[in-house]
Amino acid sequence: MVARAALTHLCASRGRLLLLGSSSVGHPYPGLVSYATTKAALHEMARGLRGEYPWLRVTTFVVGPTMTEFANDWDPVLAGDMFTRWEAEGYPVGATATPDEMGAQVVQVLASEANIPEIGVMPVVDATTETMERWALPTIDWGISR
Repeated sequence: MVARAALTHLCASRGRLLLLGSSSVGHPYPGLVSYATTKAALHEMARGLRGEYPWLRVTTFVVGPTMTEFANDWDPVLAGDMFTRWEAEGYPVGATATPDEMGAQVVQVLASEANIPEIGVMPVVDATTETMERWALPTIDWGISR
């Protein structure tokens, strides 16, 4: 794996391994179960690496709910059906985040000297308090909400 190949370099540089997670872990959106499953595997890999290599700074950067270019290739009819269902079932509506905005957040975490096991950015638009309590996640608001 890439993480294993990077271990020597991370040790020598006192670097950080940052894995992009998702708030959908534990709360998979209908239609995105396979996506949430792969993100759950990354979350578990991070936990395992923290135990196996306690000197290594491993951060899971939890993103969501956010719309990025990830959705550009979705079938428009199916996506419309899913968005309607998510809204009806109370799933949070995410803001659109550009790759540059998300990249800026990643750079801030990478530049930090802190050993942060998990951090999240959740640019949520029009979410009720009840919805956000259901989706509780330690987050930092770094101003990408719109």
